[in-house]
Formats: sequence, C-alpha cells, structure tokens
Amino acid sequence: MDSVSLGPLVLPLDRLVLLLTAAALLLAAQLLQRREPGINGWVTGVLIAAVLGGRLGHVIQYPALYADAPWQALYIWQDGYTLWGAVVAMGLITAGFVLFRGLALRWLSAAVAPALVVALVGWVVVHNLQPEPLELAEAETVFTLEGEATSLQAESAGQASGVFLWASWCGVCRQMMPDLIDAAREQPESQWLLVNVGEQPEEVHAYLAEHENDWPSNVTVVLDPKQQLMRDWRAYGVPTTLLFDAEGVQVDRFMGRRSVSRLLGSF
Repeated sequence: MDSVSLGPLVLPLDRLVLLLTAAALLLAAQLLQRREPGINGWVTGVLIAAVLGGRLGHVIQYPALYADAPWQALYIWQDGYTLWGAVVAMGLITAGFVLFRGLALRWLSAAVAPALVVALVGWVVVHNLQPEPLELAEAETVFTLEGEATSLQAESAGQASGVFLWASWCGVCRQMMPDLIDAAREQPESQWLLVNVGEQPEEVHAYLAEHENDWPSNVTVVLDPKQQLMRDWRAYGVPTTLLFDAEGVQVDRFMGRRSVSRLLGSF
C-alpha cells in the first residue's frame, strides 16, 4: 500500500505524512502562541523555507534539468526537492528567529517535538505498509498496440526498466509523459514500458497520434485493457510508476508525478 483514498482524491502516503507533520507543527505553535508570541511567525517561516530551500537544493543538484526551461524551477507544485536543502533553509530561519527575535529554544523545542513524533511514526507506518518487491516475470500478459499478447519481461529485454501505469484521460499522466521521455533519452540502455490501463486500442492510438512524435526507441506502449496489473500490483490510481533492475526485481515505486531525477535515481 503506497497511497490512501480520500473520497475522489488519491494521496501518496509519503505526501500524507508530510502534510500531517506540518499540521502537527502548526497546531503545536498555535497552542504555544500565548506563551511565546513569535512562534507562529517562526512556523510560517520554516514551512516556507522548507519548500523554497528544498526546491533550490534540487535545482542546484540537477541544474541540467532546468537548463532549457529555467522558469520550471518555480513550479513548486511539481516533484523535485532535496532534504538537505530544506534542512539548511529551516536552520537559517530558526537561527534568525533565535538570535534576532529572541525566540526561546524551550518553546521552539516544545513545538517541534510533536511534529517529530508524527514524522517518525509516519515513516515507520509507510515503511511497513510497502508491498513486497514485485518481479516482472510474474506480471500478467499485456498486449501490443497491434493486439498481440506479450509480457513485460519480454519487452524489458533484460534491461533496467521503468513501468508506467497510465490512461489518456489522466491529466497528471499527460503532464508526466514528457518527463518519462526525457528519462528514456537520458538512459538509452534502459527500457520504459508505458502500460495503458482500462482503455481500448483506438483510444490509445488517438492519444499517440497527437503526442507521439520523436519518442526514443527504448519507449514501448502496451495495453492492459482489463486493468489486471492494477489489481495484481495493488496500484490504487494512475499514474503509478514502478522501477525494476536488469534482473526484473522492483527497486522503487511511487504514485503521482515525479521528477526526472527521481525516475533516474533508482537505476
């Protein structure tokens, strides 16, 4: 299990833990506001710093990803953050509040403590709920665009592979497609298998006719019209991405949009 359903919203567990941690910090600061009037300002500052610092750290670590379109570094709603960047930025903001605004360390610690507990408990829960690593050899039969039966193991050709479960109606899937193509170009020795789930061949052909232009040869589109992979792999929504090593053993999985660096980092 790597996500939870909240009505129509499907949220990855790691994102949920981050939201709950931030909520715990905000609630603790609100309760301590009467004792330490400046603590709400500190919490607002460190949360903003975490987002901006984490994003800046990612841009510094992967500058090539933003060379052609540097303005995309400002797309903070997309994946692409580093823990070290967030920690450094939060540390600087905290030092400023302690040194120049007289924020008492004891109240700061009192606000941080419950957030740390939520983060640690959440990490343990997410870790224990992760499914056992999958193997490509055990995947159900899929179909080529011509309707011929094939397997993901055969299509992977004994190379490290990324399997992307998607649908043409899924907006996030369409947004992530260029990232996948970029990842395929960055690693031509890998295979990228775009598994369309639940749609008919004519729908997929119509989408590809509009979007498939200069895709590299290591990108293959296959069909899973009955969504059997979704059920077998306990994927609760699209897009879901699974990364496999050259032996066909899963090394990473995640739901939702992820950056090129995340796609390449597990190989």
